[in-house]
Amino acid sequence: MLEKIDVLIRNAFTFHHRIMSRFLRNRGWVVFYLPEESREHIRTQFYRVANSPMGMYVLIDYVNFKGEGTILSERYHGQGWGLLQVLEQMEGEEAGYEALGEFARSAEFVLVRRVSNSPPARGEKRWIPGWKNRLKTYTNQTLLDVDSSQSKPSIDESPPTYESIVSAIRDMVCEYN
Repeated sequence: MLEKIDVLIRNAFTFHHRIMSRFLRNRGWVVFYLPEESREHIRTQFYRVANSPMGMYVLIDYVNFKGEGTILSERYHGQGWGLLQVLEQMEGEEAGYEALGEFARSAEFVLVRRVSNSPPARGEKRWIPGWKNRLKTYTNQTLLDVDSSQSKPSIDESPPTYESIVSAIRDMVCEYN
């Protein structure tokens, strides 16, 4: 049984590592598209969210969900709906639950604006309830409590090693058997 767990862990770790590496490598592109005076604001908002419990999940999920916000063809009336536009709407300075709540509210604003700017024939209004449900996962208190109870490095520190993850998962699996 532990051999099967090792294979699952190895595959999950590799997939997670690829997603994290791609995301962290590409985050500079988002800032590149901005005027110089806006770059620091976007960096601040990005790190507020990233260093919050489940912050990397929130950022990665939103980018996979609606994109980075840098493609000019993904706009209605000149207004996009990607990560860049969400971060532009944010204004706070604290990390943690406050940052995640503000991110979710900002994302909702950006997505509702997208629908109001979209061609009526596309019928995008029908997607709003599902989008709002997805945004609620960004502030799910139960998940946040579990995540914040784990000690985790900030995104500027080294990620956990494969061996430490395997060990932790083995401990959990053996504990429940």
